[in-house]
Amino acid sequence: MHRFRTPELFLGCFLTIAVFAAGMLFVRPYPNQPTYQVGAAASQSEGKEKQPESDPSGWWAWLFKDAAGFFTFGLVAVGVGQAVLFFVQLRLMRTGMDDARIAAEAAKASATAAVNQTKAMVQAERPYVFLKIVKPGLRFDSNNRRIIPDIETDGRIQFQIINVGRTPAMLEEFREQYPITGDLAPTPIDPTNDRGRLLPVGAIATTDSPYPLATNLFEPWIVPDIRKLIDVGGWTVYRAFFQGFIRYSDTFGNRYITGFLAAYSPLHGAWTLSGGKEYNYSRQEKPEDIPPHPNYPGET
Repeated sequence: MHRFRTPELFLGCFLTIAVFAAGMLFVRPYPNQPTYQVGAAASQSEGKEKQPESDPSGWWAWLFKDAAGFFTFGLVAVGVGQAVLFFVQLRLMRTGMDDARIAAEAAKASATAAVNQTKAMVQAERPYVFLKIVKPGLRFDSNNRRIIPDIETDGRIQFQIINVGRTPAMLEEFREQYPITGDLAPTPIDPTNDRGRLLPVGAIATTDSPYPLATNLFEPWIVPDIRKLIDVGGWTVYRAFFQGFIRYSDTFGNRYITGFLAAYSPLHGAWTLSGGKEYNYSRQEKPEDIPPHPNYPGET
């Protein structure tokens, strides 16, 4: 908010005083002309010092009958009027700026509300992508007490990238790995350092159309330690995990990432979500948080 500076206030007062002082330079009451007795009275007072007679109406005569006095009074009146108008103007300007400040604050509040509403709308309309496992690819053989490939899928785990949001999700990247460990969960993946394989341009997941994928769990270059799990008694020592993340974007160009971790349960014959927020998450990403892809230079 603008504030009145003190020098400007005193400047108006000094100008008024200067005008008044300039007018007072002309205030010089003229002495009344001496009058003398004529005739006999004049001869009797001859030789005596002649005394001027005082006129109490000298100031009024100077003001109303002398042009210099009249215009000096006019200058003083104008200066006083300017001073009064100056203070009135200051008051009106202060009131006007208070109104402007209130209007500016109201406009700022309205803009903030509009931004928050836009953010809320984007959050409500954005896609939400998750992983859904359809076929486990593994089966527990109760007779031989060991894990074997699922005959129905030839050892392939079948899963879908589903979208439970309102708008389509443009799928961009998928990272998957299948660590075979003891009872401990695998090391979390750091998406700011690790990358996955880029999905084809045009890969989309909508509410009623998930994106299907499948992986052969018995390919040595995909799951090199699978033999530890399928050996007799291996399931009592080792656990199989399905770990990774999905990168995608919405129609506005905002980018998101979903992480997941699932563990295979031989007794239930299914994959179940495991781990905490360091494995399972869904959040928005900034472009600068995505590292360069080592296999696709120039691609994000």
